[in-house]
Amino acid sequence: MTRWLALCAAVLVATACRQAGRDPRDAADLPPPGDGTPSDPADPTSNPPPPVTNEPSPAPAPLAWYGARARTARVLVRGKGTAVLDGVISPGEWDGAARLDFDAALPPADGGGTTPASLLVMSDAVNLYVAVLVARPSYGGATNPSLELDRDADGEIADGDDVIGAAVGLYQPVDFVDAYRWKCPGDPSGSATCGLADTALLEGFPEPGTVDGAAAAGSDGTEVVMELSHPLTSGDARDMALDRDDVVAFRFDLRLFALDPICNFGPTCYADRSVVFPPEEPGLVEIGDGPAEIAIDVKPGSAENPVQPGASGTLPVALLSNEAFDARSADAPTIRLGGAGIARLPDGSFQAALQDVDADGDLDVVAHFTLADLALASDATDIVLTGRTLAGVPFRGRDAIRLVP
Repeated sequence: MTRWLALCAAVLVATACRQAGRDPRDAADLPPPGDGTPSDPADPTSNPPPPVTNEPSPAPAPLAWYGARARTARVLVRGKGTAVLDGVISPGEWDGAARLDFDAALPPADGGGTTPASLLVMSDAVNLYVAVLVARPSYGGATNPSLELDRDADGEIADGDDVIGAAVGLYQPVDFVDAYRWKCPGDPSGSATCGLADTALLEGFPEPGTVDGAAAAGSDGTEVVMELSHPLTSGDARDMALDRDDVVAFRFDLRLFALDPICNFGPTCYADRSVVFPPEEPGLVEIGDGPAEIAIDVKPGSAENPVQPGASGTLPVALLSNEAFDARSADAPTIRLGGAGIARLPDGSFQAALQDVDADGDLDVVAHFTLADLALASDATDIVLTGRTLAGVPFRGRDAIRLVP
């Protein structure tokens, strides 16, 4: 008898399945540690920086971190915003969220392979918000995201872990899941082998709690959107209690069922779980006010930072590393200065280089922006740089400038 919540949802008995104590996300499906997990370019232990010297800075070169994907241990996601749960990603609604792109596995019945998908995470003063985007024409038999919050951030599946998820299918209305991990009766303490709905009343399990949160889903024929919310502090003993600046480990996975809802029971009808963070290597979500503020230096070495919009040439800007921000973790294609992206060299690479601009021993990123591309007000006295890290964390920096004709 299967313990998968996804299968329960596909056969329209999700409620009964959860009340029977079956697991909303099966840890046995997860890959072994390190399986398919690339090294983290923002982690100096996996990608050590070159030694800092007093030699002249190198000519601008493609940044080593461009194009990497961050799906490794201890990736920190931080985003701020309030979502309206309607199954639609409205303009601006999720702009402040951290975004993690991944490849979602497709069922063999649909030809196998993968399809692009994204996980968005943000919070406000009341709720944690999660959105899942999947490039797919419909929900199919079922679309099932699941997020588990690690109570003690030890990276272990443990009693009391808070689980939220959702299920939706062509013939299955969207169903929000609020569950928790606990040991099955007769199993060793701390084994956390069972997943149980917060409201379930079963012998051998804690007293029932409440369902806290909501979900919505939508599809436009090319993309499936699922939006979830969960209170930071619900008062339910089975839920996490989070405050601003708290950091909690989390795991996320997604399972897709065949587009033909009749195909529900055979092994070709559902895909392996697409695991963004396995239990052995959880990510970290920070409840904060994102985007993160970073330090930038327009025209390093200049005190007045004169800027002549529309002139020929480029404007150099340094993204400064410090204890809170590693400039090497910035995702080049997302960076904007006054509406302009990083300038490109003739070979198409970004005009940027690693350099210790402020001589503090940390490598900074010096990026160049085409002056003619800057969109600045005629009375501007400062300029703002925005972007995201490879982990999807939004950041913003500001520096004073002096416009010259």
